[in-house]
Amino acid sequence: MQVELIPVQAIKSISQRSLALHWLRLHAKLGLPQFTDFSPGDRTHDPRQMLVWTIDEQAGERRYRPLYSGSYVFEAFGAGATLASVPASLLTIFKSGMDACVASASIIYMTIATSDPAGHPVECERLLLPF
Repeated sequence: MQVELIPVQAIKSISQRSLALHWLRLHAKLGLPQFTDFSPGDRTHDPRQMLVWTIDEQAGERRYRPLYSGSYVFEAFGAGATLASVPASLLTIFKSGMDACVASASIIYMTIATSDPAGHPVECERLLLPF
């Protein structure tokens, strides 16, 4: 997996960039923000596109448990989006991003380039924010 540091202005999605900027403002004031302090406003993001995860860690094993899945996530992965519902081909990429977010306590922005069944290029964006 290719990893590079980029400025927040390089985030392509306007709503994801707004979420990242809101997180950065909180981080500048409070250090690692608490989720309860995160209130970006209704026009900043679309909750239908969001996943909220919690981390369960026992005996050195980290597991991610979804707390909220927006309706668009339901369309993409079905009911009860979990890491088990992520296609095996993406599981390593998804988990490595989440692990990096936890380890760094920092924003992780990922782009994943693939193609659809017709061979057309598709680029997926993923923003991870730690709390």
